[in-house]
Amino acid sequence: MRLFLLGCMASGKSTLAPLLAARMGLPALDLDTELEKQAGLSVKEIFGKYGEPHFRQLEARTLDHLIASHSSVVLAVGGGTPCFHGGMEKMNRAGITIFLDVKPGVAAQRLAGETELRPLTSDLLPAQLETFMAGQLQQRRPVYLGARIHIDASATPEEQAEEIKRQVGNIAKTC
Repeated sequence: MRLFLLGCMASGKSTLAPLLAARMGLPALDLDTELEKQAGLSVKEIFGKYGEPHFRQLEARTLDHLIASHSSVVLAVGGGTPCFHGGMEKMNRAGITIFLDVKPGVAAQRLAGETELRPLTSDLLPAQLETFMAGQLQQRRPVYLGARIHIDASATPEEQAEEIKRQVGNIAKTC
């Protein structure tokens, strides 16, 4: 079983993945971490050196590789992964997609203090974060809504993991 956690940056995907994986008896991976291992550069370095289009190509190739090499996994993907190179369609065909729906203000609070680590927010002032996140979510939400499961990301990670486990169990019963 492949479970794909998706949503905007700071929705909690990387935090939730290992917790959910432990409850489901699956390995957990983070797409950005795997991409960085393969590229030998951080996401920020790839953006800075080669630009976003190159990063998105690497991201798509890494997603393809992880799908092909892992039949059972909880995979946290980047916020843009579903929106480029048919990412959402690939994930929906390969497993169960789970949208972690976070409010822009909550995402902005979570990003405060770590904006320099994220290429899309590194030039933003703290006061600009919520507006930026609202724009990102408005743009990407139509794609995210194509996920099979939708979760309120303002709940605790433990509550989210339990709700996802319950919903995945319900899906498995109908297959």
